[in-house]
Amino acid sequence: MKYAYIGFRSLTEALRAREILERRGISGRVTRFPNGGGNCSYALKLIKNELETAKRVLRAAGLHPGKTVVEGEGGHGLV
Repeated sequence: MKYAYIGFRSLTEALRAREILERRGISGRVTRFPNGGGNCSYALKLIKNELETAKRVLRAAGLHPGKTVVEGEGGHGLV
């Protein structure tokens, strides 16, 4: 199973995003952003197939997701 990471600038924002998505039936786990992440220190790790829906839900809730990374066969790649 492949996973995607949605970056956030703060732990508080990542936790809020997880809570919003869980209310919509999308599970995620807060973790450190892979490979540094620039301005994004924390990430929400979720199943890759739920990525686009999750980003739409978060934007509608007024959050601003940062970088997105998808796990691949050879590591992580920016989307």
